Amino acid sequence: IRGIHSMVAHNYAEAITYADKILSRSPGQEGASILKARALYTLHRPAEALTTLDSISGEAANSRATTLTRLEIYRAERRPAEMLAQFERLRQLQPNDPELALDEANVRFKLVQRAQGQALVEKVLTNPAINRADADQAIAIWQEYGSSDVPGSAIERIGRDGSNAARISLVRYLVEQARDVDATKTYAQISKAPPAGLKARLLLLTGDGQKAGQLAAKILARDKTDCDALIAAAGSAMKRGSAEEALRFAQQASSECPAMADGWLLSAEAYDALGGESGASGVSRVYRDAFESNDQSEPLTAAYAQWLASHKRTREAVASARRLTHYAPALLSGWRLYEDLCRRFDQTCVSSATTGLANARTLFGVDLEPGQPPPNGLLGRFVEQ
Repeated sequence: IRGIHSMVAHNYAEAITYADKILSRSPGQEGASILKARALYTLHRPAEALTTLDSISGEAANSRATTLTRLEIYRAERRPAEMLAQFERLRQLQPNDPELALDEANVRFKLVQRAQGQALVEKVLTNPAINRADADQAIAIWQEYGSSDVPGSAIERIGRDGSNAARISLVRYLVEQARDVDATKTYAQISKAPPAGLKARLLLLTGDGQKAGQLAAKILARDKTDCDALIAAAGSAMKRGSAEEALRFAQQASSECPAMADGWLLSAEAYDALGGESGASGVSRVYRDAFESNDQSEPLTAAYAQWLASHKRTREAVASARRLTHYAPALLSGWRLYEDLCRRFDQTCVSSATTGLANARTLFGVDLEPGQPPPNGLLGRFVEQ
């Protein structure tokens, strides 16, 4: 515990001293060895850190904690082959761990091993015990790396075998991707009162804006916080040409569910439809508010950059993409957006964007959320201090 406190205080030499005191009494002790290895690595001594882990004795030599520590060292050292070996070992120890599977899926996609990555995402989404947070994280991987090559059979398996949380997350994603046939089939497989708001969004997607609006109104009469119904109501209003009404529903959706991009996008669309100086300032205000809770969103950044470019505000468009790469340095889609905008509007940043994209290809972890504290215990990612 004193050693961990030393790590938190960035006194890594002192942490090693405490670890060595334990190891002098119990050579190869797991906790002390991991503490020392983490401190050594943070002092930029990776070879010694790995040697320390190799000295762990008994069954603990290949324990979950030891293997996770090796994984994080190899991740920080950008050594994917060694990372995959640790994932293989961890799968034997934790065969149904969704976070582990999604971590490996992200690495596989970055290595352009799409089939393996898709299989891991599918494994998570077909787990009947999966919760919403893990389902949303699995869908986020598809959003980042694309899902156009996911076979229809995989969608069918998720609909048949996945939990309701997985089915709901999948339907919402399919709706956002305008894949109405797959979304409708999966929605029909949701048990235990399928979300009516999501049904309204499906109706809107399939072209029945009037029915979508009517269903959304019924839902909102009993629950004014249903974000899917609010989005459906906003979309229905936009189809009718009522931008002010759409704006009211979309703003409420953004307030209730700030992580859902569609609420922000519809708010911006409504302001743009209103036109004039107030409409333009409204669009800018929407995206400013959106980024307060979605600093790492490529879809929102791309939409804002496109709007800025269409209004001849190209410097701001490039700056918006640059901002995304700051908050999400491992996000390939963010660097691609930045590189594209640089090539179109500012040749002076092309080189840095290209370099950043190449660097992001070897950052094998999902970006921590802004402000998220680094781990203080014996496990977890190595984060720059």
